[in-house]
Amino acid sequence: MRTHSMTIGEFMDRKPVVKKNRAKKLAKVAAPVVVPFTFVTHAHAEESVVANGITSHIADTTLNTLAHALDPVVEILIALSFPVASVMVLANCFYFMFGQGDKAWSRIQGVGLGYCLIRMLPLFLEILKSVGDSIA
Repeated sequence: MRTHSMTIGEFMDRKPVVKKNRAKKLAKVAAPVVVPFTFVTHAHAEESVVANGITSHIADTTLNTLAHALDPVVEILIALSFPVASVMVLANCFYFMFGQGDKAWSRIQGVGLGYCLIRMLPLFLEILKSVGDSIA
């Protein structure tokens, strides 16, 4: 084995040396190997269509599962929204009796707004899903 000493600057500035004979040999070997693979995509086109169909089915199933993952939580919120809002409005009516009408009105307004938003939550989720479908 032959050793050659050089400085770091020489080593860093050195360009790779490719021998001409070696490049010709590589071209002779690579051409017969590469040419048959150019027709592989056409030969297996039907398999790629099937794979794309399976991939899109998995993507649709996953999206549908994620879109409906919070449905039980939303249903529980909607079921509890009326009783909780009723109790909160009733409790805030006591503020009127104690002379704090401004605080009572602002809290009743917040309860009403929260109740309406919770009841409209399925509509918001459906709009969000349709916007996502139109983008994708």
